Amino acid sequence: MVNEELINKRKIWYTYTPVLYALLEVCQKREVVFGDTKNSHWIRGLSFKSIQGIKYIFEEMGFYEKNYNIYISCAKYVHIPNFTFNLSKRSEETLKWFHDIAIHHIISYDFLLDFDSEKKNYDIMINEVLGLLYLFKKYNIKCFIQNSGYKNIHIVIPKENFNSTENILFVNSLINRFSIKTLCSTGIGVYNKIFKCPYSLVNDIVVLPQSIDKILFEKEICRMDTQEVLNNIMLKNRGFYFSNYSGVDENYYKFIKDLLF
Repeated sequence: MVNEELINKRKIWYTYTPVLYALLEVCQKREVVFGDTKNSHWIRGLSFKSIQGIKYIFEEMGFYEKNYNIYISCAKYVHIPNFTFNLSKRSEETLKWFHDIAIHHIISYDFLLDFDSEKKNYDIMINEVLGLLYLFKKYNIKCFIQNSGYKNIHIVIPKENFNSTENILFVNSLINRFSIKTLCSTGIGVYNKIFKCPYSLVNDIVVLPQSIDKILFEKEICRMDTQEVLNNIMLKNRGFYFSNYSGVDENYYKFIKDLLF
């Protein structure tokens, strides 16, 4: 269970209408996952389809009183079924669907680059992330970046062709060209890979997509609590906050050619 102060912060945040709309925008057609890593408790196969639907899921799952993190899938699906809320039966339903059916319903799949400062110190991680962001800006690679709580950073690159040779080459061009000590995982090769949901909470820290140009200028990724975000950030229509780089296929091909070959 979560302490009373944190429960109150979660309730205030997750019942605030602009936050609910922000969650709905980024979760469209993606699997939503509630995860309590401390107790190894996961609820998969959720989907946010409306504001009322989100509120209903929060109530049914006792979300406010538990220290769940919210994750979303790299994959976007044509449709995710409404699975039972009976947890003793839910796992059987979701396991069958994701094992046998889900892969045939994928309409797009994003690259996830997950950086973890626990593997090395925080300064090393920041320097490695900044190096990649400079490259992505140089090659006009469309992406977004967010803090993932206190110590991790996610970079997500939208791409339509699921698990193609081009995608694998793109990631290999990063890994082989650089000795990235803090990169702990990528979204390649695992069709149900998940990452922290933008605008969700890790304790009282907001998982917040941020301006790449601002990060490159300040050489830092900010971490803001709920009150700081509510006071300083306009959430309406903010979405993933993608970089304004073009992100066309030619940019990826040039990136791969220059860095891998």
